[in-house]
Amino acid sequence: MYDLQWFFRSPRQIPGKGDDFSQLYLLRRDIETCFGIDPNTGLQMRPVDERNHSALYCKAIWPGTMAVLAGIDLLAKFCEGSDNSGGKGKHGVGKRFKKFARKYMRLTKEEANLIYQLRNSLLHSFGLYTEEKDKKWRVNARYYFQLCQGSHELIAPKYKDIYCIDVDCLRSRFDSAIAEYLSDLNSPLRRGYKTRITNFRKMFRKHAKPIFVFE
Repeated sequence: MYDLQWFFRSPRQIPGKGDDFSQLYLLRRDIETCFGIDPNTGLQMRPVDERNHSALYCKAIWPGTMAVLAGIDLLAKFCEGSDNSGGKGKHGVGKRFKKFARKYMRLTKEEANLIYQLRNSLLHSFGLYTEEKDKKWRVNARYYFQLCQGSHELIAPKYKDIYCIDVDCLRSRFDSAIAEYLSDLNSPLRRGYKTRITNFRKMFRKHAKPIFVFE
């Protein structure tokens, strides 16, 4: 069985004692916390140092951005109905990540690839540099990234091979993608509905809960 309402539970719903959570729910709350947002209210947190009454910085932007990218990875598995670990191929990580980003985050082919490269640089190396290589391990392309906030432009090319990514825009696009994907799963009359539900079911048993007890 699968439960869309449970899996896509709003991060605004405050956890109760004994609640059972989906990975997506927990991930979304952690993302907002990393971005300095109270997940219970959606409002910016403004903590104050009680000793000198000065404002405290309460953000963890790099881990928050990594969580957004991991969230895209997670939903891309459900959308594709595959969790193959290979980077290439029909159902490979890169293929499904970029496919989800183009369809639900409304990115161009080039933008989806850049966000995928950012994912590789942060999740693989906790850094802001990555390379694309061919089958003979020759470097075809290099990507250098900068993270920023408040520019209102998701991707801004700076210099050759250097791109500035607005992480607030990235988080917003991810939130919109969640809503659009859920809408697709709740719309039996839309083209491809049976495939979407079938793919979602395939991944639900393995990737819906953070801790799973096999029967």
